Amino acid sequence: MGEWADILRIIGRLLDAQGARDAEITNADPLRVRWQSCSGVEESTSYTELDINQLRAQAPLMRRPVALPPRGETEELLRTLGQELDAQGIKVEEIVERGGGYHVTGSVDHEPVFRFYAKSELRTLSERRRAVRKSQPTLKVNA
Repeated sequence: MGEWADILRIIGRLLDAQGARDAEITNADPLRVRWQSCSGVEESTSYTELDINQLRAQAPLMRRPVALPPRGETEELLRTLGQELDAQGIKVEEIVERGGGYHVTGSVDHEPVFRFYAKSELRTLSERRRAVRKSQPTLKVNA
């Protein structure tokens, strides 16, 4: 699991809990997240490098099933987006949720990248990854 998969999963969980829409994530110091609440109020938070490192250490716990169903799909969509960004080696500058997907601005090898990831595309990628995980044998540890 790479850098963005964990970070975006954590942010996605926050956004789901807030019932957020139209999120904007800016990769600066600190990393900034802005969104519209369900009541239409603009809200925001930020994460310092220390915050991100602490949250990243907790990320494996987030992979365990939870008793309550998720409030939305943002956590899964952003995690899948993060996996794609990690796989492509994209250095993210900004992610903006608009028009049924996410506009990503960044760079790869100092070349600019402008990419739109539709939510439907991310759902399909997530389903494929889940199918691959289920088809892989699990390792059993002998005691």
